[in-house]
Order: sequence, then structure tokens, then C-alpha cells
Amino acid sequence: MLNFKIYLQLVIVRVVLAIICGATATWLVQNDPRHYTRAYNRQVWSTLKFLTFVGWSTLIITGTQIILYVSNVWSLFITDTNAGGYFIAHTIYTCIYTIFWLAIAASLTDSLPTNCRLISQCSPTRAATVFSWFTLIVIGIETFFLLREVFFGTISAVDPILPTTNTKKKAPKKAAATAAPTPAATKGNPTAVAVPPLPHTDSRPTIQYIYVIVSTEEYDRMYRAYRAGVESVGNFLSQGLNEGNEQFRWHGTTRECRVGDPGNPSLCTSTSCSMCSIIRYSFDIERFGPRWGRFGKGIYTSAVSSKSNDYQKTLQATDWSSLLLNNVVIGNGYHIQSNSDTLLQPPSGYDSISGLPGQALNYEETVVYRNDAIRPAYLVIYLTPQ
Repeated sequence: MLNFKIYLQLVIVRVVLAIICGATATWLVQNDPRHYTRAYNRQVWSTLKFLTFVGWSTLIITGTQIILYVSNVWSLFITDTNAGGYFIAHTIYTCIYTIFWLAIAASLTDSLPTNCRLISQCSPTRAATVFSWFTLIVIGIETFFLLREVFFGTISAVDPILPTTNTKKKAPKKAAATAAPTPAATKGNPTAVAVPPLPHTDSRPTIQYIYVIVSTEEYDRMYRAYRAGVESVGNFLSQGLNEGNEQFRWHGTTRECRVGDPGNPSLCTSTSCSMCSIIRYSFDIERFGPRWGRFGKGIYTSAVSSKSNDYQKTLQATDWSSLLLNNVVIGNGYHIQSNSDTLLQPPSGYDSISGLPGQALNYEETVVYRNDAIRPAYLVIYLTPQ
């Protein structure tokens, strides 16, 4: 699986190198062009002009991609249905520009030794050559990662999902029962517990810790009351399901700190750290903010762990990723396949939205619209496979 954090770092390095190359080539081309035309042979002169184009176009195209990704505008037009096509298009673009940088670096290296002694500005030309090779190395590594993902990766594979409505939650409940909550845990701090091995594919993540999150009595009471109310209407226990059709669902969010990482068991004090806020106070739909939601303003979860992994982010340097595994009262879920971004609650007679793959989605999504319909149960710390 492609490690997007490492890949993004490589892309940023490439943009910086492209700026250096483009600026140097632009200065060489524009500074007394007649002199350089006489000094350089046609091959070097043409290569410098081409380097100017490739350097600045790399900045424009790749820089725009970085800005859209970091600002979260990306999600407005890159959806589950077209993400695969975009990935292929991006791979093709990277391959083409790898060829461009190879041609530039090879051309300058081949022609410069016989011409450099004839001009006064040889050092900037040599610098452009060296940085062209550096850029080629970086984009070459990117291209290798992308092609490996295309031919041997999992860009079209569906992660095994968690138990469906017809399967009861067994292993995590058993694990929670074996852990005696500490006084700190009742205040919202996670406590480490052992769990049985989780079934997964050969590319499964390396799990470091699984923490149980023990809520306060008040938050538990409100959640249990809501679950009981949903059960009184839907009678899910009589159908062989959990009370209120309660199920496990994944949720990925932002960590400002490294809570849960090896040697970092404590919550941070930042009010803007989404992970620690959820662990302390559970979910708050008002933190949804003014952003776009496929199914409106709600609390989004998924039965597919790799989908939730796309939304998790750690702002501090770390090799570890994190996901929350949550208890969700699904109740009577309204199944939908197309976008409905104006929703503020499920349709009358339903308790949640179940987004199904097929049209707007490639992977399942479950959305609830009440804070009391969901509680974080486990914090999972893992190493994403390369």
C-alpha cells in the first residue's frame, strides 16, 4: 500500500527542486541571450529553454495538487467513484515528467563539458545540471512507488469490512471485559488492553497498541438511553441483532499530538486536537464545521478500515497512524447510493444513513446525526504497510 505521507514529502521536495531549476534556467535564458547563443551549442540552448518550461510547469501542476490536498478542497471533486481514474492519470503525468527530467539531465551532462569553458556563467549552468539530476532521482522514486501500486498494490481492492448487521460483536467485547478500568480511564484517558489477532489481508497494518476508551457515567447514561429508545421502536433484539442494532464502525480524524504512540499514553490539552477531544468528550456534531458532506452535516464512520484510514492524519512527525473503533447505534438505517449533501437528519422513520457502494461511493459509509448515537470504544495505533 502506498504510504501517502512519505509520498507527499517526496512531492514537496520535487517542487522545491523544480523551482530552483526553473529559476536558474530562466535567469540563464533571459540574461544576455545573444552571448549564450554563441557560447552554447543548439542542444544546450534548447535544453535550457525546455528546462524553464518543465521546471515552472512542475511547480504549477504539482503545487496546485499539494494546495488542494492540504486545504481539503481535494475532497470536493475527487470522490470515491473517480479516485481510481485520477490515480492512473497522476501516474501517467509523473511518468511523462520523469522522461522529461531524464532528457534534460542527460542532455546537459552530455553537452556542458565541451561548452562550459567558453562562457562566463558556467557555475549556474552546472548548478542547473546538478539539480536536474536531483529532481530526476526524486521523481523517479515517486514513479516507482506509483507503478508498484498500479501493478502490485491495492488501489482497486476492497478492505475486509467489520461485522455486518447479521453478525454480533464478539472479540472486542471479550477484550473489554478482561480489562479493569483504572481511575484515570473513567476520566476519559485510554487504557491498553490485549485483543485477539484481527483477520485481514496479507497487506494488513502492523498493530502496535489497542486502547479501550472508558467513558464517564454521564456520557454512558445518555448513550444507553438513546440506544434503548431506538430498540423500543425497532425491536432489533428479537431479530437476533444487538440492542438498537449497535455495531462497530471506524472513524479517522486528526491528531495534533501523538497520543497512543509508543511511550505517549496521555491525552494532550489542545482544544483543537480532534482525536483527544473525541476521547475526552465523545463526538460533537457541531465540530463538523462549514465543510461539504456527502450526506450532509453528520458524524461519518465506515465499516471499511482503509476508507477511514484516508481521513486520519497526525500533525506531528510519527510513523504510526491511528483510528477510532466506535460503538454506533445504527437502528433502522436508510440505504442510499447517491449524494444528498443537504441532510440534517435521516428521513422520517429511520435512525441513520447507510451509504452503499455503487454510484457515489466505492466503500460503505454510516452517518448518524445525534451525538448520543455514537461513542468511541477503542483507539487503534498501527503502522500502515508500505
